[in-house]
Amino acid sequence: MKTITILLAALAVLAAGTVRAGEFDFRRTYWGMFKEDVREAEAETESEPFGYTETTLSFQGEIAGVRAWILYLFRDGGLDRGVYSIEPVDQETVVEAYRAVRSHLLDLHGDGAEEEMNLDEESELAGILDPYNPDELLRLVLARAAAPMTTWYTDRSEIYLRLFEKDGRAAIQVDYLSRLE
Repeated sequence: MKTITILLAALAVLAAGTVRAGEFDFRRTYWGMFKEDVREAEAETESEPFGYTETTLSFQGEIAGVRAWILYLFRDGGLDRGVYSIEPVDQETVVEAYRAVRSHLLDLHGDGAEEEMNLDEESELAGILDPYNPDELLRLVLARAAAPMTTWYTDRSEIYLRLFEKDGRAAIQVDYLSRLE
């Protein structure tokens, strides 16, 4: 039965779009994989299982040396979205963590990224502080005056990296979304 499940997942991936050897959609997985196959793929990493629901699997692990929650979301039984959610304990290093994750994603997905700063022009801080200065960027993010985002598009995925304010703290999130129908 396990062989049939893996074979069906492989056929679903092949039918959904071309994947080159060694190129995964999210971590060590492909869009359309079943939960059990994703769980097996994640077992080969250093991450720790955390929980699951009918439509999700969650783990604790890392991206670019930064501790993160790793979420897999399923639609109609197949993997459809992957998320890294990062809420650094040390807020003084959050911009450094953001830059490490961004650099890692640039290495993986190339320089064809779209960059947005998303400045709140009505904020008095937006006209005073420089969002390209790491110390000032953190202040802008915490005041909700800036929210940098980088976006990559591949044949199979959309990838969004965001730095934003959440409950009075800076947080980082990377969303991988399937572009397959």
